[in-house]
Amino acid sequence: MTQQIYFIAGATRGIGLVLTKKFAEANSSNLIIASARNLDKSDELKALAAKLSNIKIIQLDFASEESINTVDKQLEALGIKGIDTFISNAGIFENKLTLFETDGADLKKHYAVNTVGPVLIFQKVYKYLLERET
Repeated sequence: MTQQIYFIAGATRGIGLVLTKKFAEANSSNLIIASARNLDKSDELKALAAKLSNIKIIQLDFASEESINTVDKQLEALGIKGIDTFISNAGIFENKLTLFETDGADLKKHYAVNTVGPVLIFQKVYKYLLERET
């Protein structure tokens, strides 16, 4: 089997963590780039990466353009020139209020993380997907 390089944005818990584990275990030559918004709160992901050497963790906050702008530098530090599969899994759902109780600041925060963030990250990752396509 040939190496597949996966970039899973939002791998700290839930679906992202499970996908990271499954892709890493499926083939030891696979390389999984797993992102976490807060490395200090990513104990399960860090433990998994310590157990499976084909998982590399980068810091990535969907709500921060400054963080998003570090993607190239972080991938370069890992020696990544191309990515086969990009999974944009990160998101938030912090407000459990009704539509009439939700304020503008909360709506803007959710929009920034769940809508704008994935687009900005895809803009950064797209060139890496094209590299592996050839």
